[in-house]
Amino acid sequence: MAEASSSSNPFAYNPDGSAVDPIAFRDALMADPEKLRVIEADKELAAALLGDDTARIQVRATRGARCAVTLSSVTLTPATPG
Repeated sequence: MAEASSSSNPFAYNPDGSAVDPIAFRDALMADPEKLRVIEADKELAAALLGDDTARIQVRATRGARCAVTLSSVTLTPATPG
């Protein structure tokens, strides 16, 4: 969909709240010690966001967007069509 956006911003999301690039999203979370510490404090969240199951990552990202559940240190931005 918006490949350029996902490469420049791994936290870009689609209108439904899913990550534009769930693997880049996961990798960016894992690369940031502060974000990783917040995620690992919640076993369910860690299992969903840090695994290889992109569908599970997307479900959790979408659920988080709908419920306004966000990690205090993660900022999501909408993807730009392109």
